[in-house]
Amino acid sequence: MDPRRHPAAQPGLLFSGGPIITVDDAAPAAEAVAVVGERIAWVGSLDEARAAAGPGARAVDLGGRALLPGLNDNHTHPMAFGQSLGWVDATPRAALTLADLQAGFRAAAAGDGPGRGPDGWLLGRGYDDTRLDTGRHPTRHDLDAATNGQPAYLV
Repeated sequence: MDPRRHPAAQPGLLFSGGPIITVDDAAPAAEAVAVVGERIAWVGSLDEARAAAGPGARAVDLGGRALLPGLNDNHTHPMAFGQSLGWVDATPRAALTLADLQAGFRAAAAGDGPGRGPDGWLLGRGYDDTRLDTGRHPTRHDLDAATNGQPAYLV
C-alpha cells in the first residue's frame, strides 16, 4: 500500500540529512526514509519520502549520521556472557599481544585480577588469534608460562 495514494494515512516520520544505507543491491543508498505507523512507507528521494510520510510528518535531521536497517539478533546467551565478564579479558581491546594475554592470566593466577573460576581454574574470554601479535592461537605452553601451574581455559 502506497500511503501517497491514501490520504487517510496517519502522519509519520521523515528521516533525511545523512547517508541512508539500504542493504539493497539495486539501490544501496537513499536520500530519505518515510515511516508511517510501524512500517517503512518509502525509501528513496526526499520529495517522494515527504509525500509518503504525509502532511504533518515529523522531520528527523540525521545531522550527517548514517541510518541503516535495524539488526535484531534473536539468539543470544546473556547469562553465559554475563558470567564470562568476570573472566580474564582477552579481547583485542585488552590484549593485542601474547604478553598482554599472559599478563591477564598472570594477574588472575596471583589473585590480582578477574578470571578465577571454580576449582582453581583460570578463565579467559574473547581472544582473536588473527589480531594477536603472534598471528596464531596461544598454546598450552604460552598459558602455562603465565599461570604458575594452575589450569587455564581460554575461549
